[in-house]
Amino acid sequence: GQNGTVYRIKDFNCPRDVDINDDGRLNGVDIGILRNDYNKRSTDADFNPYYDIKCDGKLNIIDLSRIGLEWRKR
Repeated sequence: GQNGTVYRIKDFNCPRDVDINDDGRLNGVDIGILRNDYNKRSTDADFNPYYDIKCDGKLNIIDLSRIGLEWRKR
């Protein structure tokens, strides 16, 4: 970016990629991130929309299941 600013580019299309931390790998780190924010909603001040894989405003079992479904495919 301009003046040394770093921008994180993450696709906001839905459903989002299950690689939550956008490091190119699907692993326990992604599960850990979701686990730490589990049950947060878009109305919570610290809700991170990057983690909401289903894009329904909730971090829940649906998002975690999507990681599980993709786990063996990658």
